[in-house]
Amino acid sequence: GEELCLVPCDATLHIPTPSELAKAQADGTAGKYSDAAVHLATHHPTTSPFIAMVLVLMAETAKGEESEWAEYIRALPGSCECLLGWQDDDKAELAGTSIEDLTEGASTAAAFDQEVAPKMAERPDLWPPASANLQAFLRAAGMVQSRAFHMVAENWVTGDKQ
Repeated sequence: GEELCLVPCDATLHIPTPSELAKAQADGTAGKYSDAAVHLATHHPTTSPFIAMVLVLMAETAKGEESEWAEYIRALPGSCECLLGWQDDDKAELAGTSIEDLTEGASTAAAFDQEVAPKMAERPDLWPPASANLQAFLRAAGMVQSRAFHMVAENWVTGDKQ
């Protein structure tokens, strides 16, 4: 493919790779990464990139105007109609389609309770309880799902890198 745009890594909200984080810590520039991104990269390195990015966006959103991403976050819509937020009766409309397979499995609420909520509970300084809820998760997930791009050719579902 043809390169359409080159975005500098420092201009993106992202989770640092282990080598990026080690280099930044060694040269004293780890502060350029979101505190949530550093926490997740350090303490939860096996978290799926999608969930990790959602958590980072939630942490930055919770900071409000103190976030260096506040202007970007204000520009995001209030909601996104992605599959993660669909109710079961809405998902039933997909019966017989290839998308139906993508909606099977654990519910979003169950995944939130089992994987996301415990990570947020251990760091209320990053994810204040007032904003660490399923509704905020669904909004952030919709924003990541609809606006994120891969900085490394990696399948967020399988982890395969190309």
